[in-house]
Amino acid sequence: MCKNRYTMIVLVTLLCLILFSGVAFGQDFPEKPVKIIVGSAAGGSVDTAARLLQPYFEEELGVPVSVENMPGAGHLIAQTVLYRTDPDGYTLVASAQPELNINLLYYKPVFGPGDLIPIVIQIAEARVILVRKDSPWNSFEDFIDACREEPGKYSMGAMANTGQHLLAQYLKDQLDLDFQIILYDGGSPAATAMLGGHIDSVSSDPFSRLNIRDETKALAVSSRTKDKNWPEAQVLQEVLKPYGISVPTFGKYQCILVRKELKEQYPERYKLLQDALIAAGNNEELLARLEKMGWTPMYVNAPGEEYEQEIQDELEGIRQVDLSAK
Repeated sequence: MCKNRYTMIVLVTLLCLILFSGVAFGQDFPEKPVKIIVGSAAGGSVDTAARLLQPYFEEELGVPVSVENMPGAGHLIAQTVLYRTDPDGYTLVASAQPELNINLLYYKPVFGPGDLIPIVIQIAEARVILVRKDSPWNSFEDFIDACREEPGKYSMGAMANTGQHLLAQYLKDQLDLDFQIILYDGGSPAATAMLGGHIDSVSSDPFSRLNIRDETKALAVSSRTKDKNWPEAQVLQEVLKPYGISVPTFGKYQCILVRKELKEQYPERYKLLQDALIAAGNNEELLARLEKMGWTPMYVNAPGEEYEQEIQDELEGIRQVDLSAK
């Protein structure tokens, strides 16, 4: 009897050890440094956001977090590296939309739609159509009417292969308007050209163009609600309803990407990383720095799932746009 009791105690002890070791094994993440690859060059907004987050993310995870720049091909190089990396949660990519969607549709990467997903959205911003203060146009309908009255006369500037460019081309195509789209290497050169009278309007970013607020007026915003910084701007979605047109925001979404397999195969790791990223993004010291930099209006620090529909809508919108056309 004693022997049987001893055997039972041994078996129960072994079973407990197995169970507890299994739990511990599941919780042993992360066990090594985590790397964030930035899909753009050092100094840009995507890089800046990642580097601002890094020390607080490191504090939340309890392991070293490194940031490495891997720019090129509109974030495609970094995105491809992520896709070819084991989806174990140790490699993340700081990137942006609509660059990911543009790459998917125009450059035929090795990955497909849904293979890379945003675990967190850091920045969310729509687009704005601006004109000079002395422009005769005071609404987007005025712009439409002018383009129809004098086809080919007017122009709109935008940064090439971005949401700015997508919005301009989408409006031109969907409204069947004849205006020139003039492309620039950045949003600032486009805005400068407009102020100098070289182009008539610009598709741009609301926050970035606050530096020329007193010299411009906004005809429309692509957001679903009014923009408090550009209260005169019409909401494009409302303006285009009579035309039977629905317009995506074609917004700028700075995000942290992971492979979808991380969420599918290691849901507990995905949740841990997402919680740590959001907690790091809500650090009071970080928020104070962002406010000082003027980033607060576009900083959302939200789970990627909250923006799934908007990003999917944009993908469908991009399918209808030919960026090679002008």
